[in-house]
Amino acid sequence: MLLEINNVGKQIAGKWLYRNLSFSCDKGECLIISGLSGAGKTTLLNSLALLEQNDEGRIKLMTKQIGYAFQHDHIIPWVSVLENIEIVIPVKQKSQIREQIAQWLTLTKLSDKENVLANRLSGGEQKRLNIIRSFILAPDLIILDEPFAFQDTDFRAALNSKIKNYLETRQGAVVITSHEENTWAFPIKRIIELGQ
Repeated sequence: MLLEINNVGKQIAGKWLYRNLSFSCDKGECLIISGLSGAGKTTLLNSLALLEQNDEGRIKLMTKQIGYAFQHDHIIPWVSVLENIEIVIPVKQKSQIREQIAQWLTLTKLSDKENVLANRLSGGEQKRLNIIRSFILAPDLIILDEPFAFQDTDFRAALNSKIKNYLETRQGAVVITSHEENTWAFPIKRIIELGQ
């Protein structure tokens, strides 16, 4: 098992965002975290990535290889698109991964902007850049916070295809938050509803 969650709970200002959550995820599996705005989806994702602590329960993560595309894009604004991608790649792997970078830039319609400063990109383009960085090293666990938001139909289809291929080849597990059920075109192990 790659990820195991046992009875986790999180309080904000004395109110439980979620409580008694238990689930697991292994390579080749996808979980969807769903719920209204403010239900704790992003907080839960942060705790899965061990960036935030829960108030109760336990998270067991059997890998250190995690790719995380945050909802609010964590890019470096004063360097180029290409440099933003390369910064997450170990020096020894950069030459081997160059072709994959080129494929991702084409897929995300950023191939003509690889030398453009990241702060010149639109919000949707910055989100796509963040998604590239989460996938590029093929980690064991990919966490995607609202990856389909503010994206056109073509990119949604391309990302669906990438996620499906990633799961079918059992490269890793994927955990996604999304409001838009009609955009999912890949096998889902479980949908976890928060705020119910």
